[in-house]
Amino acid sequence: MSQVGSPALPGGILVFGPPGTGVPVVVEALRRAGLGSSGWEGGPELHPAADAKNLEPGRTPLLLALDASDAACLERSSPPWSEQGIAAEVSAALGELSAARERLFPARLRADLLLDSTHLSAAELGARVRQLDGVLGDQRPDQPAVVVESFGYPRGVPLDLGWCVDARALRNPYWEPSFRMLSGLDPAVRRFVLEQELATKLLDSTFELVRALLPELQARGRRALRVAVGCTGGFHRSVCITEELGRRLSGVGVNTLIWHRDLPDHP
Repeated sequence: MSQVGSPALPGGILVFGPPGTGVPVVVEALRRAGLGSSGWEGGPELHPAADAKNLEPGRTPLLLALDASDAACLERSSPPWSEQGIAAEVSAALGELSAARERLFPARLRADLLLDSTHLSAAELGARVRQLDGVLGDQRPDQPAVVVESFGYPRGVPLDLGWCVDARALRNPYWEPSFRMLSGLDPAVRRFVLEQELATKLLDSTFELVRALLPELQARGRRALRVAVGCTGGFHRSVCITEELGRRLSGVGVNTLIWHRDLPDHP
């Protein structure tokens, strides 16, 4: 696909992802933060990031990948379906989406950061990008940032995680009537979860593993480590473990962001 005279990669931050993942939203948020950026949605036009030869270390801008489920992409980017031709139209749209993903694949493999926008509104996506300002600048941070995110398994595992911690083996506050309508941010729920011996072991081992990984990730030029903590609903146990893991990491000087994907009004 490499061609003589093909355009050069843009400077700054290249934001890329299939249509419907929020590329324009992120580009605008970065520009408002004073960070130079450009966007690519995997269209058929010749783009230098489609050629792996242009993505060698030291030759590329920072690559920020966006992704979302096929259903989310189609809902956001496709025109209203006609009643008569919906089957053919959906099939064609899925084909175009698949082709865009294929063109984006070389850059996706080399992405510095990946964000899953499946369950995020435009406002939430913009807010998360603004939180990552310190990770996305021209100068690489002293060590990778750690993003710890809670989620519920029924809505799917986040696409952008580095690795996943399963908190479902812990006793569930949901089955305690006094805790059911509270979240993992509530002190009583927090005590119920964190006083379990298994929770202590889970946190201790995860904390030590993250700390051990950071020097190696720094040596490889990684800007962030994504750790996702899941439970049945993303409301109690995963929230408690995420908050406590984030607190421990921040306490030893690690740049830590805490996100709650499935906790209402608390992105």
